[in-house]
Amino acid sequence: MNSCNYKVKVRKLREKTLPTLLLLALILIGGLTRFHQVYVPEVKAASTTLKVDKVYNVTSPGMTFKVNITITDVTNLQMYIIDIKWNASIIKVSTGDQNGIRMVDPIIVDWVYYNIYEGPFIENARPGQNAVFVANEISNVHGKITHLSGGWQTFGPSSSGNGVLATINFTSVQVGETPLNITYSALKNNQTQIIDHTLVNGLVTDKPPPVYPIWTELWFQETIAGIMIIAIVAIVAIAIIRRRKKFPKAPPKREEEAEELLSNDLRYQKSRI
Repeated sequence: MNSCNYKVKVRKLREKTLPTLLLLALILIGGLTRFHQVYVPEVKAASTTLKVDKVYNVTSPGMTFKVNITITDVTNLQMYIIDIKWNASIIKVSTGDQNGIRMVDPIIVDWVYYNIYEGPFIENARPGQNAVFVANEISNVHGKITHLSGGWQTFGPSSSGNGVLATINFTSVQVGETPLNITYSALKNNQTQIIDHTLVNGLVTDKPPPVYPIWTELWFQETIAGIMIIAIVAIVAIAIIRRRKKFPKAPPKREEEAEELLSNDLRYQKSRI
């Protein structure tokens, strides 16, 4: 087989086989990505979200733990109001820390310090100034916090991005499970406009956190994609090598051989003169 046919076959290999293999790899990787999305909820970028933590492995009465209320993807947050409700037979707000919110307990008719703390997000916008941080009602009897509020009473710089609005210290009353539901929320920016947002409720449970299948993990998908790319490159390389062995380099054309012989003969004749 001459060199022309060999070059044609190699060109066809490059033009057809390699793109086909790469397309197959992209299809497989795309399939893995879609499979991942079945198990993990899609998160829309730049959508303000108000979220309460989920706490797992609360396995005995008397355990204390912290629950953060966080906000993500917000712009110019001036103030917030949040109501939270839970099962009072499962957990209660811890008390006794004078750094927490002080309120009069209507049952004992005395001041009580509830271990609820202001997060750093609001005050980061104005270093050295103190924002408002209060609650209208905190009831361990009814399992609720009404109008937990924080923010600025005057116009000025406001916070954007992600951060912790408040931290609540709870104590387990008995082993079990309770939601931490946001029953009301309002967010306003520094133009007194309402900020639309999504709510993600929290949870306290004695159960361990859920375990997702390994193939939904990003590191696993990236590893598989890398292995696939290496395998494709190896397959193409082996195919090219086998083609070269099957179609060895073609011998020189007869015209080239004749020219070479003539050149050699001329050199020989000159050497005899």
